[in-house]
Amino acid sequence: VKQHITERTRAVIFVDLYGQTLDIHALKQTVGDLPLIRDAAQSAGCEYLAGDPNQYLYATCWSFYPGKNLSGMGDAGAVTGGEEMCAKIRYLRDHGRTEKYVHTGRGWNERLDGMQAAIVRAKIPFLRKWNQRRQHNANLYRQHITNTRVGMPMTNPASTHVYNQFVIKISNRDALKQYLADNNIESGLQFPLALHEQPVYKWRGDIRPIASILANRCLSLPVHPYLTDNDVAKVAFYVQEFADRG
Repeated sequence: VKQHITERTRAVIFVDLYGQTLDIHALKQTVGDLPLIRDAAQSAGCEYLAGDPNQYLYATCWSFYPGKNLSGMGDAGAVTGGEEMCAKIRYLRDHGRTEKYVHTGRGWNERLDGMQAAIVRAKIPFLRKWNQRRQHNANLYRQHITNTRVGMPMTNPASTHVYNQFVIKISNRDALKQYLADNNIESGLQFPLALHEQPVYKWRGDIRPIASILANRCLSLPVHPYLTDNDVAKVAFYVQEFADRG
């Protein structure tokens, strides 16, 4: 990060991948006075140093897409932060209006509709319980899957992990995915292509070979809060069986 900061850099954005945040204090020391913006689309309810990560940040962006652990019923999102920043976001999201029919600047139509907001608000009281169940399921996976060919998710000790996804790594990932499907178990590929492999960025060349390796090895196992212990044990059994066969 430090070597890419120039006089043109206005802010640094980081992503809470799969359900946990990074070492925010280390990043703040690296970027100095530059604002930090957090993409928390996958980590609603995550804590940093046993507290709210947002207290250290300029802004946090949220997604309430149905695949997130705090979700609405379609594409929706929000931004949180300081009063001045939030006021500017409210202004820009509403066509640059200060009052109805009066536009003092250029903005966008990015308003969260009332139905989406009502669904998200109704879910917030249950978020901690749902996250705890995700954590319980993740711990069960760690207990049941012992074959060293299966890489378990890494965790940051300074952050809680709410396991929006439980992502394992295995060399023959596609074969495992098919094996699970053959046994009526659905699994997911969040990022089948690394960013530099996307057509829009291919002109940059293969600059992130580690990302390519991970894109070919990562597989998301079911971890949602409505799984029973037996459900998790069944998934783990087939993952373990596949890994044991080599």
